Amino acid sequence: MSIKMIAAVALNGVIGNKNTMPWHLPRDLQYFKSVTRGHIIAMGMKTFTSIGCRALPERETYVLTRDTSKMANRYPKVTFVASIDDILRLAKTPQQIFICGGGELYEQFLPYADTLYITNIEVEVDGDTIFPKIGEGEWDLFSTTPFPPDKENAHTMTFNVYSRKQPIKN
Repeated sequence: MSIKMIAAVALNGVIGNKNTMPWHLPRDLQYFKSVTRGHIIAMGMKTFTSIGCRALPERETYVLTRDTSKMANRYPKVTFVASIDDILRLAKTPQQIFICGGGELYEQFLPYADTLYITNIEVEVDGDTIFPKIGEGEWDLFSTTPFPPDKENAHTMTFNVYSRKQPIKN
């Protein structure tokens, strides 16, 4: 099973506010695209709505929703699933699955994740969606790449990749 999580997280844990990202950081968006390209991405309905109700190019897009039949007819390039178990079954295939929002999905899938791609954004912002706390001692920092702010990216950010120390749940 290979479940990965990818998120941009402010110093105070915020990942979203009113169904939007509380920043615009092109470097982080490019990073997201490069890491997830060619893989499956899974998200909740609010996240799907926030990206414009569309499948992202060069990725298989899965959306967790209670009403799969109505949605499938409206968005044929997206696979709608009704339960976490549907995504976990998918994770038993050789493909990598990236959980990419929102807060509830991160919370529910954290026990199953083997890798975290966390962009730490050096700012505190108001928000209503928080990334779950990751247990100290459960993760090893595999790599870290800092970037200072520039004319297109207002905040310092660090791309961190963590790998789980112990085997994940099955």
